[in-house]
Amino acid sequence: MARHKNQKNAAVSAEKSGTGKGPIAAWIACGTMMIVLAFLFGTMVGDGGAANPAPASNPTTNGLPAGTDLAAGLPEGARQVSPNEVPEHIRNSATEPGTGRRAPVQINPPTINLGAVPPNEVVPARAEIRNLGDEPLTIASTRANCGCTTVDMAGTVIRPGRSVTIDGSFNSQSNIGPRTATITVVFEGYDEPERVTINANVGG
Repeated sequence: MARHKNQKNAAVSAEKSGTGKGPIAAWIACGTMMIVLAFLFGTMVGDGGAANPAPASNPTTNGLPAGTDLAAGLPEGARQVSPNEVPEHIRNSATEPGTGRRAPVQINPPTINLGAVPPNEVVPARAEIRNLGDEPLTIASTRANCGCTTVDMAGTVIRPGRSVTIDGSFNSQSNIGPRTATITVVFEGYDEPERVTINANVGG
């Protein structure tokens, strides 16, 4: 009877201390630890032993995903221009933003002041362009910013050290008051145009 009581007390003590749970609890704890270690190890090591392999890069074109239609959104009738179709002097200037090449010329005067002009009268507007360079210059185009001024010197060649006259005309029309017009001169091989300003006071 005393022996049975001692065994019972030992069982109770083992239960309280946790040592009596038996091998099942130990296997559960061990298995849980193995699962945790396997999960951590699997996240750290990838195929071939490389840690955290980088995702495959997505090929791009001009900073856009591959396959992007660069011509999408263009107006009807417009098309995308290939780099080979852009004139060489424009391609060269694009590599240095803000440093457009200017022709070696001097315009005198850069501003034509016509003074008071009666309404509905056409008056000449002239300026001189001098070639300061060592090679001939060809005027590619001349244009005015309004219909009140006309000028056409496209194809004119200016030899080195020589001058030509911009022979334009200003139509005062019937608009009374101060008027300003601009003549733009573009030279072949140069992307920065030259400008001549015309000032007049119509009816003044």
